[in-house]
Amino acid sequence: MSNAIITQYHMNWDTETHKFTFHTYGDYLSALDQLGDLKGSLEDLYNHLILTYDTYEKQDTIPKSFRVTGGCSSTHIEETN
Repeated sequence: MSNAIITQYHMNWDTETHKFTFHTYGDYLSALDQLGDLKGSLEDLYNHLILTYDTYEKQDTIPKSFRVTGGCSSTHIEETN
């Protein structure tokens, strides 16, 4: 199983578009598996932000970064200021 990787991520806030390069290294099943795991972790992070910071009082206290560790069945989210 090869490790897929995302590089050159860029978000353009003026147009609200993003772009990145996804390297599969030619391994179809590995690429799908890793994208599925990443999608799950991103959804968990999204939900964590909404549940933890979705009030006017808390929006200014959001940490500058999060460390996210996940797999096919769980996600651990750590505030890393």
